[in-house]
Amino acid sequence: MNHIYLDEAGNTGHDLLNIDQPVFVLAANMFTEEEALELLKILDIKGAEAKFSNLKKTKKGRNKIKKFMEQVILKQKKVKTVIVHKKYMGLGKIFDILVEPVYFKMGVNFNKNMRNVCTVNMHWYVITSFYGERNLNKLIRRFIALIHSKSESNIDEFYKTVDFIKRNPIKINNTLDFNEILASKNLVQESIKVVDKTHLDPVQTGLFTQATLWGKDLPDGFVFIHDESNTLESSLNNFNRYTDPTSIPKVIGTGERAYELPLKVEKVSLEKSHIFPQIQVSDIIAGALAHTANCRAFTENKDDQLSLDLISIGIEQLMTHSVWPETKVTPKDFGILDLEEEPINPVDQIASFLLSNKKTDSI
Repeated sequence: MNHIYLDEAGNTGHDLLNIDQPVFVLAANMFTEEEALELLKILDIKGAEAKFSNLKKTKKGRNKIKKFMEQVILKQKKVKTVIVHKKYMGLGKIFDILVEPVYFKMGVNFNKNMRNVCTVNMHWYVITSFYGERNLNKLIRRFIALIHSKSESNIDEFYKTVDFIKRNPIKINNTLDFNEILASKNLVQESIKVVDKTHLDPVQTGLFTQATLWGKDLPDGFVFIHDESNTLESSLNNFNRYTDPTSIPKVIGTGERAYELPLKVEKVSLEKSHIFPQIQVSDIIAGALAHTANCRAFTENKDDQLSLDLISIGIEQLMTHSVWPETKVTPKDFGILDLEEEPINPVDQIASFLLSNKKTDSI
């Protein structure tokens, strides 16, 4: 049986606006114990567990991280990573959870030709430019509160915030149409019925994505061995609904983005990282990627020597999948030249999978 070892960096649960840790990374590898121990020798840690957070504190430790990552990059076929821009994910969830049902009721597939991603990208940049980053933060914060409590007061506050932002652009002629979000108010109770705060946790998104990525390489199945995590443990029941081998198989999506349910994960085991050198390897990989992304995208300190060193050795080669804002706002920007005439909606497909197997919750 194949074993995949995972660890994360930047886990703040559903706190998607955390300014100290704006990036979440879930790293996974399938190194053998011998391979992992050989990699860890580079770090030369005596009688202690390998942790990125400890190593980066000293110049000697940072040099060790660079040498370690150089060797990991040479073995990148055994590594997969998921990188999440948490605030961008928060904006995306507004459209996934609230806006998609509006289109569904109209008989329109919101995911057709990457329309959903194009829409989120456009709102990401335009809200920041036309209304200010403070209002973007306020919008996402109100949405998180809505999902967290589902109270009438928080629902009302969210839509009041959307309306306030809509009516208060920085310049009167620079505006954005918020009607898609506002229209979702009529369906909001139904839309959030099976959603809870774990749906805003990048850990769940990361694990699901890792499962689909590894499933393409290892169709015979595999076991996930993850560092102990309270947030992951609390959401495993939901995740396991997509791994039941007795489920009726279904292909989700089309083309290169397609994957099959049930996921090929036979088990998710939460273990102490000091027992498994492979988990420690994933800790260093996740930490190095998160550190680089934080320095390059979020801080004034873009000349941070460690991030520059990691970029110079090609750390970006380890970025398997990312949830990250892009200036792509049309299907053509994504290389989609032949528009889908009879598209398949992955959201509907997942719902069909759950219903056919007597499941009622969604991811």
